[in-house]
Amino acid sequence: MRIEFLMFLINQTLKKIADVLVAKDRTGNYNIVNVAIAVTLQQSQKRFVIYIKTSIYVEIVVIGNMKSNLTLIADGQDSTIITCNLSSSNSKRTFNTATLASNGDGFIRVDMCFRNTTGPAKGLVVTLRVSGDMSIIYRCCVEGYQDALYPHKNRQCYRECFLMDNVDFICGNAAAVFQFCQIVHMDG
Repeated sequence: MRIEFLMFLINQTLKKIADVLVAKDRTGNYNIVNVAIAVTLQQSQKRFVIYIKTSIYVEIVVIGNMKSNLTLIADGQDSTIITCNLSSSNSKRTFNTATLASNGDGFIRVDMCFRNTTGPAKGLVVTLRVSGDMSIIYRCCVEGYQDALYPHKNRQCYRECFLMDNVDFICGNAAAVFQFCQIVHMDG
């Protein structure tokens, strides 16, 4: 019980001290996640926090390997959703089909959902690809149809996450730890 309360306090504090606010209704600094990420410093030693308010963001988010110590925090798995419908049938390698691809070291994601809505007929699809070292994914939801989660390389930690997929839920070469996560088979 203590760890949950501590994480709640950290979550609320991060939202209050966020460097940038993303809000689809234009009440924040930006209304597009990619634009907010673009303003972050390259290879920063200081943690940069982006708070993403409740909404559905239809975009492909790619965080380059020079974007380090970046935190994306949101309002919850059911209320803040980043989604797209890119697939390998769009002349893309599976590696490049991720709804969110993070390559920077020290990347943290908290309380959001990543979803690829392509469906099983369009080939292999990655919903979340993580390549950066020392990445943390906390209380996030990953929804896809095949190979939804791709812990590509380096060291990663997934805690209290919900993974929903149909085939080959997790693929990759990372040294990944999964704590208190749920992995659920999706019909169809």
